[in-house]
Amino acid sequence: MENELVRLKKEVSDRIYSRLQEKFDGNNRELARRVGCHEKTIRTIFAYKQDITLGLLFRICKALDITVSELLDGLEFNPEE
Repeated sequence: MENELVRLKKEVSDRIYSRLQEKFDGNNRELARRVGCHEKTIRTIFAYKQDITLGLLFRICKALDITVSELLDGLEFNPEE
């Protein structure tokens, strides 16, 4: 189950990173400013070292002009894998 959670965390981080590239040309500082967090927080998320709280997830999605549903679309939790 832990491996599956790690996989999902990486997938969400990668999706956020991809959107960051499109919207802010990869500028972590700009995303952090719009989210209202430290740039280090953004970097640690992309390094898969920090989990994303629900509140932070909503703020990131707002800053990237996407919904949480769009970000998570197609992800499924398969605890047996």
